[in-house]
Amino acid sequence: MAARDWAGPWQHVPAGKPALAGDWAAALLPFAPDGTARPELQLYLRRHLETVHDALLAEPPDAAAAVKLGAALVRRGLTDPAAVAVTVTLLGDRLLTELGLDEATFHRPLQVLLGGIAAGYAGALAGK
Repeated sequence: MAARDWAGPWQHVPAGKPALAGDWAAALLPFAPDGTARPELQLYLRRHLETVHDALLAEPPDAAAAVKLGAALVRRGLTDPAAVAVTVTLLGDRLLTELGLDEATFHRPLQVLLGGIAAGYAGALAGK
C-alpha cells in the first residue's frame, strides 16, 4: 500500500480524521506560536487523533493517553487556555461522528478522555 499524498489541497480532504484534524488545526492556529503553518499543525494533530481513537476503543478508556495529549498541546506551545477549550469543544462535538462511533456506546468513554485532555493540559501549564 502506497503512502498517502498529503501534498494535495487541504480544503478537499475527506470526512473523518483528516477533516477533523484540519478543522482542529484551523481552530488552534490563532493560539499557536508565531510561524506555525496550518498544514504542519494539522499533521501533528492527526497523529494525536490516532492516539485518541485507540484510547477511546480501549477497555477501559485510556485516560492516561488523553492526559498525555493535553500535555503535548502545552509542549507544542499552545499555552493559551482557549486552546484547550477549543480542543475539548471540537472533540466533544465531533469526535464520535467523525470516527463513526455511536453515541450510546462511546459517550462515557469520550467524557473520560475529554477530562483527561483538560487535566493533562492544566498539569503541564502548572509544571506538574
